[in-house]
Amino acid sequence: MLDGTLSSIQDQYGTDTVRIRADGGAALLRGLPGVDVVDDFGHIQEVRLAPRSDPQRLLAELVRRTRVQSFEITRPSLHDIFVRIAGNGAKGTNMRKTLRIAKREYLASVKTKGFIIGLFLAPILMCGGVIALVALRGQVDVSDKRIAVVDRSGLLANALVKAAERRNANEVHDSKTGKKVRPAYVIETVDARPGELPAQRLALSERVRNGKLHAFVEVGPEVLHPGTNREPARVSYHAKGAALDDVRRWLEWPLNDELRRQRLAAAGIEEARVKGLFDWVAVEGMGLVAADPKTGQPVEARKSSELEAIGAPMIAVVLMWMMIMMGASPLLHAVMEEKAQRIAEVLLGCATPFELMLGKLLAAWRGAHRVGRVLDGDRSRSAATGRGRFLSLPPVALVLAYVVLAIVMVGGSPWASAPPATTPATLRT
Repeated sequence: MLDGTLSSIQDQYGTDTVRIRADGGAALLRGLPGVDVVDDFGHIQEVRLAPRSDPQRLLAELVRRTRVQSFEITRPSLHDIFVRIAGNGAKGTNMRKTLRIAKREYLASVKTKGFIIGLFLAPILMCGGVIALVALRGQVDVSDKRIAVVDRSGLLANALVKAAERRNANEVHDSKTGKKVRPAYVIETVDARPGELPAQRLALSERVRNGKLHAFVEVGPEVLHPGTNREPARVSYHAKGAALDDVRRWLEWPLNDELRRQRLAAAGIEEARVKGLFDWVAVEGMGLVAADPKTGQPVEARKSSELEAIGAPMIAVVLMWMMIMMGASPLLHAVMEEKAQRIAEVLLGCATPFELMLGKLLAAWRGAHRVGRVLDGDRSRSAATGRGRFLSLPPVALVLAYVVLAIVMVGGSPWASAPPATTPATLRT
């Protein structure tokens, strides 16, 4: 901030300081025109004049109002010069000091080893699950899966056994190498005991828990012609992980095929004559048609991907979390370190608490923005210009606003929870 000898530094700030000893003391001096600051030292008051004020006019006004014992024009002390530069006396420089603090905090943060290492580890953490899924995609449990079927209708058990045999013969082994690539499904039929259904379900559940069964299926007695009461027509699948079980999804096809065949037979309709009656037509999700930027010709719409629809928001959430943590964590560490080492006392001598905190928060946001640019590449830029595939401008703006507010909340919590740090004494507490 200052460079040169003491004499040269004092000469730069002119002779706008006057030491006065007069009747009336500081109270009289504060009401005089041309007086900017009055420091009361008891018998002597040190006055700093306002810009373009004449010391001779001040002396004449003093003589007119009271008795003057001494009037000395002097150069400001080094302490006074420091207060002028760093304290509240330097009017109009609040934003400049805030930006200086922000620049200093930002550079101190991004040059640390932790920040640089975090930039390399963050993509690994973000993509670790995807990498693991790709690496383990070929690792399939090919051990046989035994499924018990309790068919209370007496109509579907044999069809399930035959469907499993066809699957085991055609889909379990690789056609070229003969290697087993999928588990075989072994259907075990269990006679229903109508009077002991709860006990039978419990016994089958224990076999699943003990590993003797993979799952068991219970077919309701009225599954062929469901009425208004859906409970007797229910088909229930019981397993340890039933929600994501491949066997449950496979069972739906042979079950419904057999039910359709038997319903057609009961209606006296030959299945071969209405073979296309039950063909299912899917509604295919497509994107919007766009014009080629070079030729202006319509470009065929691209098929929408569920991975993009689900993966892009998940990546955005993880990216926001990484930005907030890597932006706010250095701020938290810096605040605690400055409090512990009493560096903040020096900083408060250079800026107000508001300027200090605002500078730190701006630096935290800038660091988070840098993390986002590194991890996200040019995706945000392409989204803002309309070329983004996953994001558009409003979501980008909302993400940035959320990150800023989150950093303010997380990073500013140590300051908000502490007493007002208006002086070094209150800051130490």
